[in-house]
Amino acid sequence: MNGHGIRGLVGQGMDGRRSGNGLLSRIVKVVDKLTGSGTVTSPAYETVCEIYLWGAGGGGDGNTVGGGGAGACYKRLLLGPSQQLSFSIGAAGISNGGLQTDGGDTVVNGPGGLVLTARGGAKNGAGGTGAGGTASGGDLNRTGGNGGPNGTAGEFGGAGGAGGGFGGGGGAAGFSDLGDLSGGTGGFGLLSIAPTTPGGGGSHSIDGAAGRVLIIFTRIGS
Repeated sequence: MNGHGIRGLVGQGMDGRRSGNGLLSRIVKVVDKLTGSGTVTSPAYETVCEIYLWGAGGGGDGNTVGGGGAGACYKRLLLGPSQQLSFSIGAAGISNGGLQTDGGDTVVNGPGGLVLTARGGAKNGAGGTGAGGTASGGDLNRTGGNGGPNGTAGEFGGAGGAGGGFGGGGGAAGFSDLGDLSGGTGGFGLLSIAPTTPGGGGSHSIDGAAGRVLIIFTRIGS
């Protein structure tokens, strides 16, 4: 799990069990990634799968305007035995004078043509807009905050960064309404505080934050 704790798993016992409609449920597998791409195989029995994904934060202009925060996507579905999901996590946008880049998109593909996309925040400077990333394909699709002289907060997500004359990054979208799963905060320009993962927008020569994929498999019943 890349050393990152499982967040937002509320309403359950310490053994990972939680009840609903008289049924017992148990978390049986968690995948939590911040970089790269790969394939995840569900357990050898039917499971409920919850997928959270964030794009990466956009790069700031290295001076007065921050990059956009990432979009975020959530999907809940039923998977059969040993079905596969593939993922690709967006790389952080670069904040470098004249060479800024957008934050990369994070994408999850699954059975039945499932495509989930959490788009990265846009760069600022060199023709960029600093707009927050959007999302598509999920049960919940949320938009990141805009970068600017001061960044704005992402939808149900991280706070924007204050610029203080050096530009602030937008906060990533998130799922604070589902538990402790807010997106990353935007970078603070004047204080040179880096944005946080996942998906906070960059500022003042500080790159945006990388994306994230969190996949939780839950078995219902005994």
